[in-house]
Amino acid sequence: MVTPAIRAATVDDTEALARLWVAARSARRVEAGLEGEAERSEALAKARADVSERLDDDMIGAVAEDADGLVAMAIAVPARADDGAGPERLPGVLHVSLVAVHPDRWGQGLAEIVLGSVLNAARRQGYTASQLWTQESNARGRRLYERMGWAPSGRAKVQDGEGILHYELSL
Repeated sequence: MVTPAIRAATVDDTEALARLWVAARSARRVEAGLEGEAERSEALAKARADVSERLDDDMIGAVAEDADGLVAMAIAVPARADDGAGPERLPGVLHVSLVAVHPDRWGQGLAEIVLGSVLNAARRQGYTASQLWTQESNARGRRLYERMGWAPSGRAKVQDGEGILHYELSL
């Protein structure tokens, strides 16, 4: 297997990132017994909008790319008050918004590589803390985050009908 190249995410990646996110999310939910493949087409339009919203001048993003295209991504943005609903930025805090690996590439360490790249860039930019939310059913992701030093904050809520957990990491 060829090792993918790691590079910064750009606005030109929007469509590929949306497709990657939908593939990873759908496979994770199917694995957890939460939804079938039929929801993929509906999810792609939402994913395009969500990815486009995050790809701006303030984002820090990394992708892994090989001959098959984008196979992993991590996108982070400055954290905002009220869990992103507020206009005020939380000084020095980065919010990891999207992490995804194509299901055919799960278990190859790509999420750790792209997320590590994002966190290193954040440190260079002066961020001192980071946060993320992940689904309770995302056992694979939770193991990764905890292995990388992320700690559950104790906060939890429901989003899109699924329980999600809040994690924090000092940078």
